[in-house]
Amino acid sequence: MVLPVAVEIAPPDSPKENVAVLLAACTRAKRGGECTLAADVGGSGTSAVAIVTWQGQARALVEVGLRREGHSEWRTRTLEFDPNRDDLLERWRAVGFVVGTLANEEAPSTESETQRTPNSAEAAPKTTPVEKARQRESEQPKAADGEEGNGPASSDGAATEYEPAFGRARGRLDVGASLGPAFDEVRFGGLVRGEVQLPDPLRAQITLRYLERPSGVEELRAQWITMSAGLGVGFGGERVEFGVALDGRAEYFAARAERRSAAEADTRWLGGIGAGTTLAWMPSATFGFFAGGDLALMFGSTNVRVESRSLGTDGMLRYAGEAGIRFRLR
Repeated sequence: MVLPVAVEIAPPDSPKENVAVLLAACTRAKRGGECTLAADVGGSGTSAVAIVTWQGQARALVEVGLRREGHSEWRTRTLEFDPNRDDLLERWRAVGFVVGTLANEEAPSTESETQRTPNSAEAAPKTTPVEKARQRESEQPKAADGEEGNGPASSDGAATEYEPAFGRARGRLDVGASLGPAFDEVRFGGLVRGEVQLPDPLRAQITLRYLERPSGVEELRAQWITMSAGLGVGFGGERVEFGVALDGRAEYFAARAERRSAAEADTRWLGGIGAGTTLAWMPSATFGFFAGGDLALMFGSTNVRVESRSLGTDGMLRYAGEAGIRFRLR
């Protein structure tokens, strides 16, 4: 029994005509079996699973997973199109050919474009993925009875050089340190941030921060515990990720000040809004490092006093630098 290739397309509400063109091209490129939407696959199993993520109209990320010798093997390819040269349906057809080619069981070729080209003077003008797909289509072997062959003899350019895919992240977990000014001194502490992947490029975030300003002048010690929840966007690839987020936050503040024999303590809750940026480098599929910044506008300020003398004000505007480690959740 020949098992199909299950194809998942994002966004899921893509035009049916475009989806049909992609599946037809995929079936043609796949040597044996057909390509069908993942939602239409029955309980008989699949030969491969493909995830096609359209990042706008001019860029598509293709991820294909196969089970080989008892373990999963992922292959990935990113296709860039020229909207001024490539017809929309032809873009979908090109993606379909790449999906079908990646879903074939044969070991991928590692021959590069440069190795196949004798010299730059003889090199042909650079072609787009759509033009390459047309070339592959014209190279389809024909059966003796006039029927089309099952797939292209070879592929080139964006579709030949396979590499293991990290796969689509379901979320991220950041654990790190934070450092910023407070009461003419420095406050520092740690943070834990959880992130859930929504339809690209959206992400939902929840962050817990604890910062402290140790005792210094006038023996003033202050603590901040902040919980925030928000929505962000993320960009980048497998190695580098960049994110921007906006959030709402609630903050608990506690301060204790001592001067000679007098001591005063104060606590309060404040709400606010915040914005943050992160830049992450992921040397592996699940582990990496991040750095970024946090800016907050709180709905109020706090003046700390001892014996009617002000020791400083915790202002409405806050900012801090952040860095730590990131875990990508699969």
